[in-house]
Amino acid sequence: PSICSEIIKIYLLKSQIVLRAAPTKSLAMNIKISALRTFITVVEAGNIHDAARKACRSASAVSTALKLLEEAVGGALFETDRKNRLSALGQYLYDTAVRQVDGYEKALADVRAFAEGRLGQVRAAFVPSVASSLMPAALSAFRQDNPAVELELWDMDTATIARWVAEGKVDFGIGGAPDDPELHFEPLLADELVLVYPDRLAAALPEAPVDIHAVLALPCITNGVVAGSAARPLRRFHAASRLNAHNTSSLLTLVAAGLGLTILPRLSVAGSGADIKIRALGLQNNSWQIGLITHPGHAATAAAALFLNYFRETVHARKAH
Repeated sequence: PSICSEIIKIYLLKSQIVLRAAPTKSLAMNIKISALRTFITVVEAGNIHDAARKACRSASAVSTALKLLEEAVGGALFETDRKNRLSALGQYLYDTAVRQVDGYEKALADVRAFAEGRLGQVRAAFVPSVASSLMPAALSAFRQDNPAVELELWDMDTATIARWVAEGKVDFGIGGAPDDPELHFEPLLADELVLVYPDRLAAALPEAPVDIHAVLALPCITNGVVAGSAARPLRRFHAASRLNAHNTSSLLTLVAAGLGLTILPRLSVAGSGADIKIRALGLQNNSWQIGLITHPGHAATAAAALFLNYFRETVHARKAH
């Protein structure tokens, strides 16, 4: 046998004969979703004519589609030509097709919902004054209309918001104007800066509007809003402070406990309780711009863009009120 095999090898090489495997029929099926829909319609209608009418197609077109489907799956789908009783293969295909068509349509619906912002995720950061005053109304309206969207929300100071936006940790931020020139800032509203103090210091304060220089001898507590301001009176308040609170909730707790006074946007103090009082300040420019912080190089998702529309509506309603 070894000699024979060698002779065959030599003969094939000399004759330059190339042996190839015989072609086999591919087992892969190229079945369109439209064919499955047609099949399901015929099964549920009970005959071709009613199915054709329901599908707005001719009976011959439906019949041809069924024939091609049977060729693709390799067997008869109905036991009779009247197409009113499924074969075992037909029943199996029907059960499978219903699941596949439903899954396909759900997948398309999810893609459309994602493109429209009704599905997906929103990651956003807000300064505490916005998180406590404007965010609840915007969030409530958005969740009611778009319950499938996942939201991750943080409250932090403007400097941290700017850093997170620049690093892509959040889709956008709402806070004061950032120092980073690469970030885009869109002003949304102006909030009034007010003096925030405990009731026990009320007698030591001058009448409103309060001159900041008149309170520098009192215990002052600075914060991110004050530290980030270029206004000279606020810079002096910051320099006179011996206590710096980076979290607004902690800051208000310190004020309520009588440990000092501070300066905050009015929205930050809304609903703080009877232990905390506020007075107007005698500042030449007594407003703090709150706006949208984004990075031009980071495209927002459709869900984030949609959420911003709800937030803008809340801001407009607040201004009108």
